[in-house]
Amino acid sequence: MHTQDQQWEYFILVGLIDRLPISHLSMLQTDLVRILESPTPSEVLEELDEVIVELLEKMKGDQREIGGGIRLQSI
Repeated sequence: MHTQDQQWEYFILVGLIDRLPISHLSMLQTDLVRILESPTPSEVLEELDEVIVELLEKMKGDQREIGGGIRLQSI
């Protein structure tokens, strides 16, 4: 997710990425954690952290339900 357009990034996170299977979503974990831990001023303005927290929680919740598979890093 390398873009300078945080509005686009927000709508991609909310509209598309949220609908991806966990196996695909987990491939974006590094980018999601980076935005959460070190957001740019524009990412803060677009409130991307709120969306990302929901996505990471979804990943954790689905991981617990299936009881194995992809291991998520601690946040």
